[in-house]
Amino acid sequence: MRNWLGTFLTKYKWEAFVVLLLIVVIGVVFFYVDTFGIKRSYDQAVWGQFGDYLGGVLNPTLSFCAFVGLMLTLKFQYSESKKTEERQVGQQFDSRLFQMFGLLSTALSTIHLNIVKNTGKETHIGPKAFEVGRRELVSAIENVGSDLSDQEIYGLAVDAFGRWSAECGDALLSYFDTLLFVVLYIRNNSSGERRVFAARALRSQLSQDTRVILFYTLLLSGNITLYRFLEEFGYWGSELSESTAPRCRALLRALVLSKEKAAGQST
Repeated sequence: MRNWLGTFLTKYKWEAFVVLLLIVVIGVVFFYVDTFGIKRSYDQAVWGQFGDYLGGVLNPTLSFCAFVGLMLTLKFQYSESKKTEERQVGQQFDSRLFQMFGLLSTALSTIHLNIVKNTGKETHIGPKAFEVGRRELVSAIENVGSDLSDQEIYGLAVDAFGRWSAECGDALLSYFDTLLFVVLYIRNNSSGERRVFAARALRSQLSQDTRVILFYTLLLSGNITLYRFLEEFGYWGSELSESTAPRCRALLRALVLSKEKAAGQST
């Protein structure tokens, strides 16, 4: 009952205000008629008394109603200004987001990855650079022994990631700097449905090769916060498994354990 009444008053607040005002006026007149009757009088003094009665009772009531009406008007204007501001902020967020998508696309097209092999130097451009870079990184992580503890695997994987970065990372660095900036922009400047849309839109821009490299970059740099944030939006789906990202479970377990230990020591 209360929910229904609250919804009704919210939707029809002005109508309810007018009805309430009419009820007050009718009540005041009815009370006078009920007390003194409805006999017509030609005496000005009687009419003056009636006017004094109406003025004395209705003036404060009408003044209060006017005050309430003013408050409702101000509240409505404030609500509308907030909605306008939110729409403007949302439009600004969307505009900047798609500008960043454009920067990602530009950064992708300018990547030149040079890999030195026994047969000579290989140069890969654009998406192919991520495919080769992911293959080199996965190979480096795969060489870490699986019969070790999670902590030992994590330490060796960090070393392997460092060697991979020295060979391939510089060529991909500008792209991932821009990518992480976009992720932080989405996390810090959006919420609700807009955040879900933005995060999934960004995911659609990334190949599996890019997400595998991003996965290792976040875990081996210790950034569990961004890892968890992207996990909410399916960045590490079923296609990111031990076959495409070896040692992924061991690395995650080791990172979570180290964060829990650090949190326990700080408290």
